[in-house]
Amino acid sequence: SPGRGPYGLGPPQSGVAVLPGRGVSILPKKFTSLTLVGIRDEKETKCKVLTISLPNLGQLDIKPSQHVKVKWGKEMRSYTPIKWKAGAFELLIKPYAAPAGVMSRHLCGLTPGAEIEVSGPHGEYQWEKKRNEVKSLVLVGMGTGITPLIQLAGAVAEQSWGRGKAVKIDLFMAYASE
Repeated sequence: SPGRGPYGLGPPQSGVAVLPGRGVSILPKKFTSLTLVGIRDEKETKCKVLTISLPNLGQLDIKPSQHVKVKWGKEMRSYTPIKWKAGAFELLIKPYAAPAGVMSRHLCGLTPGAEIEVSGPHGEYQWEKKRNEVKSLVLVGMGTGITPLIQLAGAVAEQSWGRGKAVKIDLFMAYASE
């Protein structure tokens, strides 16, 4: 049942656990156990989108171009949230075939209610909007590097970065195979 875990149940299908007290936020130097509240398939990309709850409308104090770390046993990997709001954030994960992809296969095999150990935000580089200066943006990436670019393009699209005018975004990606 969605929302179960150390923070209890939230409203049905909200993806957010609500309890008396402060919002749960994550920290860079400490792993916090959070609840997976949703998982959906992205059929075209063969990826999965995991929605992770931050109970009591907790915040993911992340800036575009930063990431979180996920720990499972001795395994630890960095993932870039593609969306975040008070109470939840989303990770886009592609499960890779063995022998690589131990963590991605584990995460993609979880079901709602599972606990995930997360820390963050991490990343030295932080995209900062240049007030009224951004008219166009060119993003170039390779392979799994598309996730940080999706994060940045989404953040630019949601904010008024061009004096209220749309910002033109060109995305160029390269892959080893189709």
